[in-house]
Amino acid sequence: MLQLGRSPAQASHRKRVTLQVRTDLIIKHRTVGGKGLMVIKDPITLEHFFLLNEEFALLKMLDGKRSYAEMKELFEMQFERKRLDLSRLELLHAQFYRNGLIVSNATGQGQSLASREVQAKLENRKSRLKQWLAIRMRGINPDRFLEHCDARLGWIFSKSNLMLVSVFLLFTIAFMTAQSSILWARLPKWNEYLNASNVFWLLMTFVGFKIVHELGHALACKHFGADCHEMGILFLVFTPCLYCDVSDSWMIDSKWERAAVAASGVACEMILAAACAWIWWISFPGTINSLCLNAMLVGGVGTFVVNANPLLRYDGYFVLSDLLETPNLWQQSKQYCNFVVRRFFFREPNKSFAQITTASPGLLWTYGLLSNCYRWVLSIVVLWIVYKTFQSLKLELVGVCLVVSVLCATVFRFSFQAAKLVNRRNRRHLRGGRVATVFLLVTSLLGISFFVPLPARVHAPLQLHVLGASSLVALVDGHLVHSLVEGTSVKKGDVVAVMDSPELRLELAVRLGQLAQQSARLAGLESRRGQDSSISAQIPTVREAIAGLQSEVARLQSEAEQLKLISPIDGVVLAPDARLEDSNPELIEFWRGTPLQTENLGSYLKRGTLVCKVGSRERIEGTAYLTQSQVELARAGQSVTLKTVVLPGVAFQGKIVEVASTREEELPSVIFRSGQIPGRILKEGRMEALDPIYVAIVSVDVPGPDYSINDMIATNTLHHALANAAIQVDSRTLFQLAARLFHETIVVDPRVQR
Repeated sequence: MLQLGRSPAQASHRKRVTLQVRTDLIIKHRTVGGKGLMVIKDPITLEHFFLLNEEFALLKMLDGKRSYAEMKELFEMQFERKRLDLSRLELLHAQFYRNGLIVSNATGQGQSLASREVQAKLENRKSRLKQWLAIRMRGINPDRFLEHCDARLGWIFSKSNLMLVSVFLLFTIAFMTAQSSILWARLPKWNEYLNASNVFWLLMTFVGFKIVHELGHALACKHFGADCHEMGILFLVFTPCLYCDVSDSWMIDSKWERAAVAASGVACEMILAAACAWIWWISFPGTINSLCLNAMLVGGVGTFVVNANPLLRYDGYFVLSDLLETPNLWQQSKQYCNFVVRRFFFREPNKSFAQITTASPGLLWTYGLLSNCYRWVLSIVVLWIVYKTFQSLKLELVGVCLVVSVLCATVFRFSFQAAKLVNRRNRRHLRGGRVATVFLLVTSLLGISFFVPLPARVHAPLQLHVLGASSLVALVDGHLVHSLVEGTSVKKGDVVAVMDSPELRLELAVRLGQLAQQSARLAGLESRRGQDSSISAQIPTVREAIAGLQSEVARLQSEAEQLKLISPIDGVVLAPDARLEDSNPELIEFWRGTPLQTENLGSYLKRGTLVCKVGSRERIEGTAYLTQSQVELARAGQSVTLKTVVLPGVAFQGKIVEVASTREEELPSVIFRSGQIPGRILKEGRMEALDPIYVAIVSVDVPGPDYSINDMIATNTLHHALANAAIQVDSRTLFQLAARLFHETIVVDPRVQR
């Protein structure tokens, strides 16, 4: 009996090796990069193995009759330019035995096989514990279901259908790219999108897309002649998803068909995402529009960035691996990059890249470098998204702690690997000069990146309005009975709105009656003055009462005149800021929106209520709403770039004119509705910010000769329009940014205490 743990030096090289290859293995031959490659399938475990021609020749020599010496001699006769080391041959046989490709003819193998099975189960349990974020449940064999589906849906893999689908996807991508400015403007803000309700539907969309994705893999695998051995439920980050085992696609002869199996899941997601993108584009805001946006982001952007990207070990990677005919491309590139790094930092002239591979070193180095860079970039983006998510939930401290923990763990792992590499055995081979040079270079780059000022911007919501517009305010309490439509041109002296006050009319009538009564009384007293001396004493009192009534009547008549709102200038009627729904609709002054809206005719307006504005059509300005941390960076004279929602393709330029030093107590409805500044509605319908907010007045320039500012004002395109302002603040270094982030997150500023 051969003991695999013993070296050939201790065993007779001429002794017969009691190991032989299994006869039930399924073997397929491939030619990859001019080299032969054998794909071996274990029909019991359903595992696949890849062997080069040399390795496969050594496997076939195991017939239970040959010795190590005979196999060495036969190998060197078959491959004349290669020499075989017996110790390496024994290690290769041990690997074959562990993988279950060979069996032993010696007695007493039952205990060895049982021990190996126990060890395999133990390793499987350890693997499951490590992958607790991806728990795979035992599935079923979906062969009959897939045969039924392939008989009815096999046409989707025809060349004509694939061409139509490709044209549809390319046209959708081209259209959305051409309309990118409008598309970006229509997308919701981050804090609007990640609300509790939409997170649930986003999760459901993800589950639905993953089901379609896996079914696409399974159908393609069955259609091209391979088997899908298992289909079941996978709990991915505790979210139920579908999984399909399509590893049998390695047995497909055509590399294009193997690539089609790997790409079918991505293709299904992209097609569904493209269809949802068109529905989102033509639909109005609502449930369907929101669900289609989720589908577009999950199946379009998410698939392109992660699943279809060949630099990550997902479907795009397997497509590239199949087309390049390089199995285990990622593992080989990782090993080669490690070899290059070791060769750069250590003096090991006799050591070469020992990995047997069919790929060129240039391909391995390029892929390994690009893959690692992309992983770093993607990790940084994910950490930024995580921080922004916690920031939108007012949990900045939790977000910062999580990001810092991940960064510290990454630095610790890198340091541990570096220390492990520079152990006692390798320390004497270390190239000290190169290590010092790289250390100084990295330190210099970090110093430059941390202490060189970089351009910085502050983003804030902004409301546009007409510069110098005159406000028409209700001067008395009353009901609005008439008003001009928003956008109507008026001249100086025109009546813009008419109000009515029954209480005022009643009081005026009473006072007029009282005045007439007192005047008649005065006339009677004066006619009888000579008859009775006591009558003369009453006349001054009556005259004083008449004077008081006349003053009161004059005041009431003046207020009655004020029920008509007159335009003080030539211009256009502009609506005021909209009022949100009152908390008590039973109140007499209850109304919503703006007073100019038709449904608000007859509404009761309190004294001081802004009814409308009249703009002179000359210039516009904006009011930016800044947080405590932003207002400390904003100063008069700084440049501002504006992009409005109503004109997404137009970029306005402007400058800050004034920055308020006191906090703003009230939010306009357009800012409140945008969700960019958290707030609450007071019972009288006003909106208040939850955190301290400050305003900055921005003068806005006309975009250019192709845009008429007058026309835009006349149609109310810009008045009260929401814009996103990018304020060019003073340059700051990364060190200053990090210090400010720490100060905002950890240190409590007493000025922001409510």
